[in-house]
Amino acid sequence: MINIGIGIPFIRRKSGAAIDAQAQAHFDRVIADGGQVPSGLSGVNAFFIAVKAIYGTSDITTAISVGLDAQVLGYKLGAGAGTTAGQAAQKLYSCSGASGDVVQTTAASQPLLLTHTTGQNYWFGSGVAGNFVSTPNAAANSNNGNKEFVFNFSTNNTSSLSNFVSKDDVGSNRAYAVLYDHTNQRFALVITTDLTSTTVVNTDSGTILRNYAGWYKLTFSFSGGILSIKTFNSLDNITYTEIGTTKTVNGNNFIGTNSNLIIGARSSTFDGCIAKINRITISNSIGGAPVVDFNPNQYNAATSQTQWTSSTGEVWTINTGTAATGYKGVLVNRTIVQGDGVDDTLVSSTLPSKQFFSQHVALNPLNIPSSGGAYYVDGGGANGLIFGNADGLIVFNGAELSFTGDLEYRLQYAQADFNNTNSNLYLNNSNNVNGATGTRTTTSIALFSNGSGGAFGNALISTIISAITIDTSTQRTNVYNYVRSINNNAF
Repeated sequence: MINIGIGIPFIRRKSGAAIDAQAQAHFDRVIADGGQVPSGLSGVNAFFIAVKAIYGTSDITTAISVGLDAQVLGYKLGAGAGTTAGQAAQKLYSCSGASGDVVQTTAASQPLLLTHTTGQNYWFGSGVAGNFVSTPNAAANSNNGNKEFVFNFSTNNTSSLSNFVSKDDVGSNRAYAVLYDHTNQRFALVITTDLTSTTVVNTDSGTILRNYAGWYKLTFSFSGGILSIKTFNSLDNITYTEIGTTKTVNGNNFIGTNSNLIIGARSSTFDGCIAKINRITISNSIGGAPVVDFNPNQYNAATSQTQWTSSTGEVWTINTGTAATGYKGVLVNRTIVQGDGVDDTLVSSTLPSKQFFSQHVALNPLNIPSSGGAYYVDGGGANGLIFGNADGLIVFNGAELSFTGDLEYRLQYAQADFNNTNSNLYLNNSNNVNGATGTRTTTSIALFSNGSGGAFGNALISTIISAITIDTSTQRTNVYNYVRSINNNAF
């Protein structure tokens, strides 16, 4: 021990002494391969220590054949195509070694990768109609005087329009809509003073940058029958500088409307947003305190996966479209991957033959087919995780669990024991159902598909742990509790 100053001890510790050797090796492998680990080495280390303790082993490969989690264990970006360009998953890394990694080298079939940085939740808008966040009409969001909007968002889209905030039913209750014109890199403002007819006002081209890390502010002020619109930007949300020229248009005032306030769309039926929206605030005076605060950091998955209450009092509801395929809008509070239900899949290489094991999956089924079934995690033949069928079933390694209520659009936890002749299925650590099974026909694992080019699933996948043997009841509960904890206690 070395004393520095008066009575202040400094203890020299060996660097990395508390890091599990296999955790360090996994982290080093990911980084050397060009991958990324959002949780950092500390997150990887916590995972290895927790899993080893649950299974009572010093070698994680004796307990787990596959362990996947984009946030905790890492991912590698792919090229992607269309919506996934620049944000696609080429690989998810397994904690048990490279044979358990799931990979997709075809850009068009790489799932959407939604990354998350600690402390920064956001709403991802997929651009598909019906995907948005809304709050009911209220006095605070329907005033007809001056207004100030503050935005923090990012987008890499280069064409079309994205609707960020709207009080516009595209009918007879119209007030305004603020859009981002991707082509010209500017805001486009749709305004009305009579609830029906509209005027489009564009800010100057090139002022609103793609993938900008800072903030933008729009102000609307009325004076003498003229509406003045000004645009500002800021790196810190404190000091703002006006950009472009002030725009003016004839108008005495906004007209109050009873339309819902919508984030990420123009209305409930069309014009989705292709962007990551970190925050939007609205004030009913220039420079005044916000009366509306769209802040995804106030979302708490442990309380509700469909709503949250803002610090300014409004309740925000997540709306997800009913399309059977395509990417869905989602609130991102950890790094996740999403399959489009069309052709996205990730597949591992050959694993040891597995006829006697437990598997744990945390996923959000974004669309459960009314007939047939869609695969989400497959291990060969009919021995994967399938949501669907006309009678409402979850099928996992041969066991069939009938369900009631809405399991779509919520993160679920499914676990199954498979012993080659029968299996047990648990949903959210309960509802034990036994079912007959058959021999698995492959020793690879496929995500979002059955691995043979069909039956694709539209879902979000968060965590997968495939144990080498069948869990004891204590191990099953402990894995559930741990996976729940790293998924923000959502289930």
